[in-house]
Amino acid sequence: MKAAVAIFLLFAAVFFVWYDLLLVGIVCLALGIYLMVSGPAKSFGSELIVELEGAEGQIPDKAVWEEGLKAVGGMLGEQTFSDNENGVNIKAVNVTKYKFKPRKVADASKKTGSLFKKLFG
Repeated sequence: MKAAVAIFLLFAAVFFVWYDLLLVGIVCLALGIYLMVSGPAKSFGSELIVELEGAEGQIPDKAVWEEGLKAVGGMLGEQTFSDNENGVNIKAVNVTKYKFKPRKVADASKKTGSLFKKLFG
């Protein structure tokens, strides 16, 4: 849990520096670094194992991770080295009822940024 809080504080520091709140960003950065350095690095891994064991009731075996990686690698290899030479027309693909509109996404992101500046500025 300590590692998750430290990483969140580091991301928050970047966020606050991005929106010109340097003092709050420095405080978040200092707290995040303090949490990372305060305990031994070995404790981060042990906390994760204890939390996994508490959530799932058991720790997954190493073979489960190996089989998952092999399956992902196999699927990636099939897609990368397939003999299918047919190109895909992205404009012709319709997967949802909503159409991607880049200008609307840009407007929404500008509006979200301005609202964050009003909130934190």
